[in-house]
Amino acid sequence: MVYGKVNFKGYEFDGPYNSTTSLQNRPGVYVITGRNRSDEDHKVLDVGISEDVRTRIVTHDRKSSWNDQRFWYVGCAVHYTDLNLGREIERDLRSHYNPPCGLR
Repeated sequence: MVYGKVNFKGYEFDGPYNSTTSLQNRPGVYVITGRNRSDEDHKVLDVGISEDVRTRIVTHDRKSSWNDQRFWYVGCAVHYTDLNLGREIERDLRSHYNPPCGLR
């Protein structure tokens, strides 16, 4: 299921999705979000980039870290783009949100 579109620092993302079946096997930037109620903002838990977003999320080594944040809902928003632009977006979002998972 998709909730529509969401913006992170001016970048439009699809999602957040609560299932990986809606994700595509395409390059892009992903934002893992968490929230406890449907009326609250999504908290950014992690930001990453992949040549294949769906496979990356399905097999991600930090899934347990996302779940350890203890949100009722954990979702994935995606901005499909080429990897060069994606790297810039990932750096910008990581710098802005300072996500608690996947510290670099």
